[in-house]
Amino acid sequence: MRSGFIISISKTAGIGLIRDSNNQKIRFHVEDTNGVPNKGDLVTFEISFKNWSLAATNVMVLHPPKESAQDALI
Repeated sequence: MRSGFIISISKTAGIGLIRDSNNQKIRFHVEDTNGVPNKGDLVTFEISFKNWSLAATNVMVLHPPKESAQDALI
């Protein structure tokens, strides 16, 4: 499993972006989460091939955002 934090999310479109510990941006679909994540949430996820491209799947929110968690991944 990989980890990162949510850097943007559009709940109306149902998509968002995760920045992982390697500073990569990975797209995800809200339907692949264990709830409704918010910007800044720390998450774990897997990478899968979805809709003809790579995306984060099985996104699990670990806990609400904390400055130290975000700073550690930047």
